[in-house]
Amino acid sequence: MHATPSETDDWRSLAIEHAADGWLLTDGSTILDANPQTQQILGLGRAALIGRKLRDVAPGAKALIQAAKASKDDDVTAEWPLFVAGPDGSRIRTHVTVGALRKAGTQQFALRIRSTPTARSRGAFGSAMDQSYLQALFDHAPEAIVVLDQTSRILAANPKFQTLFGYDAEEALGQDIDTLIVPESLRAEALGLNRTALTGMDAEHQTLRRRKDGSVLPVSILAAPIVHDGHVVAFYSIYRDLSPLQDIAARLEQTQARLDVVVSQAPIALFILDESATFTFIAGKALETAGLASTQLLGHCAYDLFKAFPDILSAVGQALRGERSTTVTAFRGLTYELQCSPVLDVAGKRVGIFGLVRDVTETQLARQQLEFMAHHDLLTSLPNRSLFNDRLQEALHRAKRRGTQVALLFFDLDGFKQVNDTLGHPTGDRLLQWVAQVARGAIRDMDTVARLGGDEFAVLVEDIDTPVGAAAVAQRVLESLGQPFADGEHQIPTSASIGISLYPNDGLDPETLFKAADMAMYRAKSGGRNRFEFFASDLGTTAAAIFTKTTWMRQALEHDGFVLHYQPTVRLQDGCITGVEALIRLRQPDGQLMPPLEFIALAEETGLIVPIGRWVADEACRQWKAWQAAGNLNMRMAINLSAREFHDASCVREIGAALKAHGVPGDQFMVEITESMMFPDPIRARAMLEELRDMHIAVAIDDFGTGYSSLAHLRNLPADFIKIDQSFVAGIPADEKTCGIVRTIMAMARGLNLQVIAEGVETDAQLQYLRELECDEVQGFLLGHPLPAAEFAHRLDIQRAPR
Repeated sequence: MHATPSETDDWRSLAIEHAADGWLLTDGSTILDANPQTQQILGLGRAALIGRKLRDVAPGAKALIQAAKASKDDDVTAEWPLFVAGPDGSRIRTHVTVGALRKAGTQQFALRIRSTPTARSRGAFGSAMDQSYLQALFDHAPEAIVVLDQTSRILAANPKFQTLFGYDAEEALGQDIDTLIVPESLRAEALGLNRTALTGMDAEHQTLRRRKDGSVLPVSILAAPIVHDGHVVAFYSIYRDLSPLQDIAARLEQTQARLDVVVSQAPIALFILDESATFTFIAGKALETAGLASTQLLGHCAYDLFKAFPDILSAVGQALRGERSTTVTAFRGLTYELQCSPVLDVAGKRVGIFGLVRDVTETQLARQQLEFMAHHDLLTSLPNRSLFNDRLQEALHRAKRRGTQVALLFFDLDGFKQVNDTLGHPTGDRLLQWVAQVARGAIRDMDTVARLGGDEFAVLVEDIDTPVGAAAVAQRVLESLGQPFADGEHQIPTSASIGISLYPNDGLDPETLFKAADMAMYRAKSGGRNRFEFFASDLGTTAAAIFTKTTWMRQALEHDGFVLHYQPTVRLQDGCITGVEALIRLRQPDGQLMPPLEFIALAEETGLIVPIGRWVADEACRQWKAWQAAGNLNMRMAINLSAREFHDASCVREIGAALKAHGVPGDQFMVEITESMMFPDPIRARAMLEELRDMHIAVAIDDFGTGYSSLAHLRNLPADFIKIDQSFVAGIPADEKTCGIVRTIMAMARGLNLQVIAEGVETDAQLQYLRELECDEVQGFLLGHPLPAAEFAHRLDIQRAPR
C-alpha cells in the first residue's frame, strides 16, 4: 500500500525529529523550527530558537541561502565550514546543506547542520582550513596574491595578479617573481624582502613594480612565510595597487597648492584663536597690507593686540560665547570685514575661534561711489534732483517744527542754448561745471545747490525769517555769474534768471514750491533776464501758459496728440505739384489745433523738439508710403529741422531709420534748415549735409535772406534748394527794393547751381512776377493751404480727375 500524504508528512517529521544531524527551518532571516539535534548543537531549546534571527546563531548561512535562491536545483550542497554559536559562547565548526522549499508562492529553506570531529574551537578557525574555502578567498581576493617557493618561483597566482600585471597563469607559473615584475634598479631591494619572508617574518614595503607592457606602478607588498610542521616551506606576497591612492594624493596636493595660492594671494586672512583668544594659526595676506605680519600675531592675545578696536574685541567675545559674529571696521587706513565662529570639539565644548578677515576697502569705496552717483550729478558733482528733493522735504519738516521759512531758488542760464549751438557741447559742459563752482561759493554752508538737468539749477535756503534773506542769496548768485566765463580764447558772458518761492506762503510741499519758483523764473526771463523774481499769485497767464503747453506737448508725444498738415509745392513751368511740406500742429484738449509758431520755440527751449522731430520724420515717411501705395503718388516729402535737432548727433541716423522703416527712397525726401543753423560750425554742418546727400536726400536753405547769406559759406555747402523767405515775397512786385533783393537771390542761386522755391505766395501778381523771373517752384496760400492728409489726398483726386 502506498502511504497517504498525511502519512508521508508524519513519516518525514519523525525522521527529522530522530535524525543524527541538526535540521533547521528558516525563511532566510528568522528561524521557524529546529529539530532536537539542532537544539543540542546550539544548546538552546526549541522555544528559544523559534523567532530568533538566523544571523545570531549562524552568521555565515546568509551566503548559502543567497546561492540557494539563485540556484535552479532544489538543494545547494557545499562542504562549507560554517561556524555556529555554541551554548557556552564558543564557535562550533559545521558543514551545511541548504535546501530551498518552494510551494504556493512562498519560499523557505531547510538547513542540514552536520558537526565535524573538530567541532569546538574557541575564538579562531580550526587548524585544517577547508580547501574550497581557501580557494574562494584566493580567487576572489581584491589584491594580487602569489605563492612562491623558496627560490622565489611562482607556484600560484590569483586572477587579480594576472589582471594587475598583465600575465596569464601559463606565463606566470614557474617564473622567477623578481625577473617577471621587478625593475632592474630594485632587484637588490626585492631580494632582501624575499629573504625576510623566508626567515619567518612578515614584511610590508611600498615600492615600484613593472607590468608586462613595461609600465611601472606603485604597490604596497606584504610578504609572509607559509609554515608546515614548524618549517617554512614557501611564502606568499600580496600586492596592493597604490595608483588610485597616489592619484588621490596628487589631486589633494594640487588642491592644497591651489588653496595655498588662493589664501596667499586673495585679500583675506584665516586665523584660529584658542579659548584664551590667543592666535595659534594665521594664513593669508589681508593684514599684510595694513603692515601686520603673522609673526606679530602668533602667540599673542587678541585682547592685548586690539585694545583700541572695540568692534574687533566685541566680535571675538561673541564667538567665545558660542555665537557667530560679523563686523566691518576701519584699521590703519583700510576697511576690513571680520567673521568669527566658535570651534567645538567632538563633545561640543568650545575650544576656540575660527576667523576670516577680508579686505573690503575697494568694495566700500565702490559702494560709496555708487551711492554718490545715485544722488549726485556726474558732470558737476552737485546733488541731483533726487537728493535735492529729499533735502527739501527734510527742510520743510524742520521749518514746520521751528516755525521758520524756507526759500527755493530755481534758475537757468540765459542764452545757454546758443553757447551749445555755436561753441559745441564740450564748451557747454565746461560752462556748467564753472556755474556749479560759482554757485557753491555764493551760498551759505548750510544751504544746498543742485543741478536738476540741462542748465537748470536749484538752491535750498533754510532758516530765514523774511524774504530778504532769500533775495540776498539770489543777488549773490547773480553777481557771481555776472563775470564772464573764460574758456580758452573765448570770453563767454553769463547771466541767469532766478525764480523764488517761499514756504509756507507759496506752497507746503516740494512739487508746489517748484512750480511756483519755475513760474517766477519765467517772469524774470520775460522781464529782461539777469534778474530774480519772487512768486506772486498774479503772475498772469504767460508762465501758466508755458507750463500748460509743456504738459500738452509731453502728453501729445505719449498719446499721438500731434498732427501733420501738408502744403504743396508747385512747379511754375507747368503747374504740377512737385512735393509737399509737412507742417506740425498740436492738438489741444478742446480739439483745437495749435500752429507751430505757438509751441516750437518752447519745444526748443525744453528739449522736447528732439523727440518731436523724430515723430515728424517717422509720420511723414509713413504718410508718403500710404499715398504712394494708394495712388502711385510720388511727391517729394519735406520736413523742417530745428537747430537743436540739426546739432543732435543722431539726427541723420534717425532720418535714415525712418526712411528705411517705411521704404521711402532718399530722392523723394527733403530736409529744410535755416542759414543760422549752419554757420556757427560750418565744418560740422557741411559733414552732416554730406551725409544727407550720400543718402540722396535733398537739402533746402529755408528763410533765405533773413540770416547771414554768406556766399563764402553757401558755395561750400552741399544744398539743392534756396527758399526765398515770405517776407520778401510779400513785397513784390510793388516794392522796388524788395524786387531787387529777390532778383539778386535768383541770380545768386543760378550762379551756385541751386534751384529756388519762393514761399508765401498769396496773390496772382506775386505769382506772375516770379514766373517772369523764371523761379523754379512756389509755395503759398494761393497754391494751397496746409491740409490734413485725408483732405489733401481728396484735393489731389479732384485735380487729377478727367474733365
